[in-house]
Amino acid sequence: MNITTSILTAVMAIGLSSTMVSAETSQPEPLPSPLIPLPEKYETDGQTRRVDHLQLLSEEAPLQTTVKTCQALANSLLKGKQHALPVTLVIRADLKHPEAYHLTIPSSGSALIEAGSPAGAFYGVQTLLQLSRNGSSPCARIEDAPRFNWRGLMLDEARHFMGKDYVKHLLRTMAAHKMNRFHWHLTDDQGWRIEIKKYPYLTKTGAWRGPGTNAPVPKWDKDTPLAKKKYGGFYTQEDIKEIVAYASSLHIEIMPEIDVPGHAMAIAIAYPQVLPKQDGQTGKDVHGLKGNVLSVVDEKNYVMLNDIFGEIAALFPSPYIHVGGDEVNVNAWKASPEHRKYMEKHGMKHPSQLQNMFMLRLEKILKSHGKTLMGWNEIMHGGKLSNDTGVMAWISIGAGINAAKHGYPTVMAVGPHNYFDMKYPGHSETGHWWAGIVDTQRAYSWNPLFEDQLKPEQQKNILGVHCALWTEFVPDPENADYKLWPRACATAEVGWTQQNQREWTSFSGRLNQHLDYLDALKVGYRVKPPQAVIAQGKVTINQPFNGPAKILYTTDGSDPQVGSAKTYAGESFDASEASKLRYLTLRPNGRSSKIMKGAIREPIGKWDPSILAKGKTTLDIDVTNTVTAAGNWILDCQYQRGKQATRIHSAKLLANGKVISEANGQTIHGKQRNARLRLPVKSLQQGATYTLALTLEGVEGKDSRGAILLDRSIWIEPDTQVSTKVSHYGNNTPAKAANWVRSDWFWSDRPGRKGDRWEYTFAKPIKVTSIHVPTGKPNSNDDIIVDASIEVSADGKTFRNVGSFAYGTGKAKFDRPTEVKAVRVTLDADHQTWIIVRDLEMK
Repeated sequence: MNITTSILTAVMAIGLSSTMVSAETSQPEPLPSPLIPLPEKYETDGQTRRVDHLQLLSEEAPLQTTVKTCQALANSLLKGKQHALPVTLVIRADLKHPEAYHLTIPSSGSALIEAGSPAGAFYGVQTLLQLSRNGSSPCARIEDAPRFNWRGLMLDEARHFMGKDYVKHLLRTMAAHKMNRFHWHLTDDQGWRIEIKKYPYLTKTGAWRGPGTNAPVPKWDKDTPLAKKKYGGFYTQEDIKEIVAYASSLHIEIMPEIDVPGHAMAIAIAYPQVLPKQDGQTGKDVHGLKGNVLSVVDEKNYVMLNDIFGEIAALFPSPYIHVGGDEVNVNAWKASPEHRKYMEKHGMKHPSQLQNMFMLRLEKILKSHGKTLMGWNEIMHGGKLSNDTGVMAWISIGAGINAAKHGYPTVMAVGPHNYFDMKYPGHSETGHWWAGIVDTQRAYSWNPLFEDQLKPEQQKNILGVHCALWTEFVPDPENADYKLWPRACATAEVGWTQQNQREWTSFSGRLNQHLDYLDALKVGYRVKPPQAVIAQGKVTINQPFNGPAKILYTTDGSDPQVGSAKTYAGESFDASEASKLRYLTLRPNGRSSKIMKGAIREPIGKWDPSILAKGKTTLDIDVTNTVTAAGNWILDCQYQRGKQATRIHSAKLLANGKVISEANGQTIHGKQRNARLRLPVKSLQQGATYTLALTLEGVEGKDSRGAILLDRSIWIEPDTQVSTKVSHYGNNTPAKAANWVRSDWFWSDRPGRKGDRWEYTFAKPIKVTSIHVPTGKPNSNDDIIVDASIEVSADGKTFRNVGSFAYGTGKAKFDRPTEVKAVRVTLDADHQTWIIVRDLEMK
């Protein structure tokens, strides 16, 4: 206490004269250093001091390991020797949270970190390292504590194996951002990645795929070098112990996931007897796979699982073990006589009750090993679970709200905000698509507690927030870093910083400078690319962020190269040059963004309360410089904010005052965010003046704001008729699967059945190089097709198979432009859900 007292006395003598900024401040002043996550309270007098090295010390026994770990981390980041900052770490039991800390940096003498626990002290050092990374630190006082106890990240190593070095690198980067749960997805259809001594073939056979193995090459690897060799790997139990110990030193808890009863192909390849006996067609799961669901009525499987989870429990101190439980193809049980007999004997009406029975058995197995079950939100299907069983909500926000309302400890890991295998924006980005485009802003801009839908006692069931990286399209560590960062920086702040202190503009400004710290951590993050925009017939390129970066570009269609490409300095180009424009962001360290092509159009107009105050009104917008070619022009009226809806009555496109295309409108509001109208232009009239006449009106008020965009469709959209014998729900008729509006669709009124068919017939044959058939609700896995064939016909009579479905989208690709008169989609198996079929996407 003598050290603490002397430091506090020194700080008081120096006097930090500014006012403490806290959660009560609606707009926090900028920090002297761009900290992520943002601390709860801070004060500074504007002074700085030179810091190129830290000397950490503590007299308290519980902090000795933390001091040692933090000193090693500091030595790796701050390598100077001239301006060492002494830092004393102490425990303060009166802080409001075990992970809380107070950091005091005076203008001279020693700094002080007071913490509620060793973890809090560790986080105080992480803050100090961020503050000091450029050779100086502000003289400041920070009081900080987390919003959520659970701040997690999941890495899937079953699809692609990253290895021990990368996992340690990832843990270090997580710790730097105060994330404290590492969810390790170690098993799936494509590989078993952890040694189980009692079942050696799980790794001897189940950890490998491709040539010379019993496991097929996954579809995402088929056109890559990985398809040509035996691929895989696994962690020995000694590897696991080493990584768990390393994570513990960083105050990160590792929760392993053993995915059952679905996603179990790797188990079945090693031990085929785990599968159900079949007497019918099982169909495929959402990933297009079969033979990957365990028998849940064979007692030998429970003996095996008890042995496996026993070895897992001994390796991981985490109170939770994640058992997956998602995307189970229950047709594997429906086609099994032993499962049907079990259901009949026990009065079960639906195979989801088998899932519930299985989870209850696993609960008991895990309890016998001192652990608690956690699983994806599908574990709630079919019946109740123990009150302490954890639910990780992924499929939707509603799934998390539902789990919390039922009283389960809930982790919010929802796809539209937290699944970082989803694509970043941009044509050259790769990844999944079912949850939509997930950029850093979308990862940041949400509140996991949903105070408007959960009562205060229900909000307590939300443990925290969790991001996830599935690695189907992530073949190596470099790509893993690119997908995770900086989006995981957003998740870190969502989990740590109080909601009323978080604001996107503040975060994005800090993030631009925080990239330097990611450089110091050797993180292969994504550099945000620039964006070229077309307005009034001219193209300009927007800088993606403020900071030390430049834009390189070319206008001849070639890729920009350092040394030969031009540096953008604010000039503009004619819109006719947009198709050959190529550009990228280049940071000072040589790290660049991906190359962007072409340009997007700026909004041609907007609406706001001043316009809606006039009642029903028509906006006449000059679009002469926008409509520059024939084709299907898409009018997007995008709701941005406001409490009331807006009715788009109609849209008309006029050439020299004569209507050449028109469309009826829609009502848009917070849930139905866009009105998307199609305005075909059969031929361009040279020299004509084009005008968009948009009639709109406020609904029950004028509090609504939005943007109006007009752009030519990138798809081929011929006149099309859709025929099917499947009955539809409500007014979701077959015609809506080919009206090219894309905000509506065909929706069946029953689950899909094997043989159900939808046929798209074009008025005239078209030439295509690719066809995509999107199904299900946009940005979700609801009501998708999982097992079907795509056929095409040149004459509308004779069809040939050209593609299949995965993740809800059917795909067919042609080597050369191919004439097509009709496209046919046929279900190859019964489906568990109703079916949504949407407009084709053809190029």
